[in-house]
Amino acid sequence: MAHPQMILVFGTDGFLVEEQVQNLLRELLPNAQSGDFSLETIQASVDKADDAVIALQTAQQAFLQTSFFATDKVVWLRGLNFSAGTDRLSKSQTVHDAIETFRTSLREKGLPAGVTLLISSTSLAKNSALYKSFQAMAKEKRAEIIETLGGDTNSARKLVGRFAEQMGFTIGAEAVQVLVDRVGTDGSTLKNECAKLFTYTNGKEPTPADVSAICTLHCDGEAWDLADAFGTRNLTDSIRILHDLIRLKAAPIMLIIVLEGRIADICLLADAREKGLLASSGSAWAQNLSAEDQAAVRDIAAADPLNKFGFAKNRILAQARLWSSRQAQDARRALFTCHETLTSSSVDPASVLEIALSKALS
Repeated sequence: MAHPQMILVFGTDGFLVEEQVQNLLRELLPNAQSGDFSLETIQASVDKADDAVIALQTAQQAFLQTSFFATDKVVWLRGLNFSAGTDRLSKSQTVHDAIETFRTSLREKGLPAGVTLLISSTSLAKNSALYKSFQAMAKEKRAEIIETLGGDTNSARKLVGRFAEQMGFTIGAEAVQVLVDRVGTDGSTLKNECAKLFTYTNGKEPTPADVSAICTLHCDGEAWDLADAFGTRNLTDSIRILHDLIRLKAAPIMLIIVLEGRIADICLLADAREKGLLASSGSAWAQNLSAEDQAAVRDIAAADPLNKFGFAKNRILAQARLWSSRQAQDARRALFTCHETLTSSSVDPASVLEIALSKALS
């Protein structure tokens, strides 16, 4: 597949972003050898404004430097972290001016023949000037934007299955769910924990008990404590856990995605309960559903909270009983508003999340 000269790869999961980049590099430089001059990697994950400027200037210099040993060249701005829009570095006037110079040059001058620019990022804001430039150039077929899908529980479960297959092991669906709940959704962390788990079980299929005994509780996993505190309508615990997670550098977008997933389950169950669509036990769909309702249940398939495993299902059922349908819908709207604000505003994400929790649980 032919690619344009400018490619942007971004997403919330660093493992998936890097994996996509490596796949692209194999396409772009099929004959490249380790250590040759066809790939120039510039670290763009920086802490200071001056370093961000240097990274962009180094990339521009690299465009103009051709090698006697390579007919094609890729310049990789790796892990660019100064176009998030919500942090101190992204707001720096020095960085802003450097990005303006960089993106204007790309738009107006393009790149020399034989040179490809590859930018990867896990924090790029879609409302940033750099992203908008790539959008405009993509419409002109001069650039390509690749967004890796990840950072949610469904993607994480699929990743665990892939890692198990690659390592030559099998793992049941319930153990996978326990692993994701405990470890979180970060691809690199999941891969490391899978390797540790499969070494421990020595070829045997790991059980949920094995996962609990071996796998480390990570920051992403602790986010499920936040979801449980939220689900039980405990504002005090929700705020406390939120502050702990922010101190652990948890990604605000990841936290809001976890909360949105929980309130979606609660909304569905609370609404079904009030409409009499659940069995008397409340743990299954009623037997006398209309054909239309039966079709709706089939359509939600894997998203049906009543299809979850026992421990997860019982927890969500208990939480849903604490909510009315109206309360759940109001909370869902508060979280949606929070999500939009986090992706389009420069306000402090911790404050946005705290306000959203207070509104949702008021």
